[in-house]
Amino acid sequence: MKKEIALISLLILICSVATAEPWMSSRFSQNCAACHAPGRVNVEPKERRCTLSCQGCHVNPNGGGIRNAYGRWNQQRWLRSHYVDGYKGNKPKPGITDQQWYAEKRLKAYVAGIKDPKELAKVEKDGFFLVETHENLPESAYDRRSTGEKVIVKDLKEARLRIPKNDPWREQQEMFFDAGLNFRFFYLDHKSKNRDYERLNPMSTDIGVRLQPVNKVNLVWEARFVSDPGSYKVWDKAYTNGAMVRSAYMMVDDLPYNSFVQYGLYRPMFGHYNQDHTTLFSRATDLDQRAVFKTATIGTAPNVPFVNVHYLQPLADHSLAQDRGFVANAGLRFVTLGAYVVLSHWQTDVKNWNTGLFSKRQMTSVTGGFTKGRFTFVADATKILMNEDLGARNLGMVITAEPRFRVWREYYLKGSYEYLNTALDLTRGNAKQYSVGFSSFLISGLEWEVLYKDLQADDEGVKSKEQNLWTQVHLFF
Repeated sequence: MKKEIALISLLILICSVATAEPWMSSRFSQNCAACHAPGRVNVEPKERRCTLSCQGCHVNPNGGGIRNAYGRWNQQRWLRSHYVDGYKGNKPKPGITDQQWYAEKRLKAYVAGIKDPKELAKVEKDGFFLVETHENLPESAYDRRSTGEKVIVKDLKEARLRIPKNDPWREQQEMFFDAGLNFRFFYLDHKSKNRDYERLNPMSTDIGVRLQPVNKVNLVWEARFVSDPGSYKVWDKAYTNGAMVRSAYMMVDDLPYNSFVQYGLYRPMFGHYNQDHTTLFSRATDLDQRAVFKTATIGTAPNVPFVNVHYLQPLADHSLAQDRGFVANAGLRFVTLGAYVVLSHWQTDVKNWNTGLFSKRQMTSVTGGFTKGRFTFVADATKILMNEDLGARNLGMVITAEPRFRVWREYYLKGSYEYLNTALDLTRGNAKQYSVGFSSFLISGLEWEVLYKDLQADDEGVKSKEQNLWTQVHLFF
């Protein structure tokens, strides 16, 4: 069995890829070229898109799902440890600002020497060629403060002259059709009081498409296929039992002050977003990989601050989410130390169609993080209140801390500690879970992770323990 696992893992490593999480915005915040070509200038706040919120890398401002042109730029040029010649999934890093044709001194000399206005108009429309490099330069070379150039200009024409070909801004403007894939393959060794098992199977697959019939109008559909390794040994049975809608929405974005409006099926932003559905946060809040809501959102992210307000409605299928109410997020994200803090509040009524009774779901979350050198730290504290009409009242608090240390390039040591002051179902008890592991973005689009998790829970005096050891290969584009 172990030889088979090693062989299959090796085959997958040769042809697969990986994805990002909220800590990435903190990790790359001080490297301006991680989102776009170096030397780009900001415009006045009303016209500015620059942001470190989820919208910086994803089409969905709530985070997760299909990546936009900025997210792919980061993936192809930065989120990798090794560059592979001939592999179309990666691209060379951009040269520093001084090497670019649109650098301030070069641009002034070029504009002064132009005699034909049509030539300047063409460059403004198409951009200069981007100078790329295979040098392993320090990321500090891409910090805007290292160039001494001006950062903000009032002239939109000058700003466009500083946007070269292949920059995400130009790609985003011209894109009509876009598609993406996330694929996770697991080897899982599970041990608990009731059962032990080993599984080697695909855990989840997300497939998404985006249409942009006119600039700023986005139509997005995402499907999700999930597997439950504890219930199904055969992967095709797992997939046919776990197909679902991940999201389906319309969004108009890139409006003044980087605002947007959105409506459809998706999960609104709340708390610390994590793809791992075994976290205590996911279990206690019931916001796991299957969570989807009928939502209308309006939001804005003008550089440092961002605010989103979501209105939730019950889905027509009574077996799906029946929340009615609102969710709100307000946060600040800074270039300095990649520091951020987000306050989220969730308040909905949920109807049980079998009993006709309502329950109240009220949650408040504070999330924050920072990056100092090679160390990144993220923490979250979420208060959960569930009120039933029959009188039951469950109140809990879940705390999460996730440190991560970058050993070399994109190789990381990672861990987490989680504590819930109730049982997993919010009744009397407690639960704590820790994890230690290693992950690496080997090449663009390929993440490999090895993680050990230990869960200890007390449910009204009944103690239980669960241990999971997994190897995950994550493919995304």
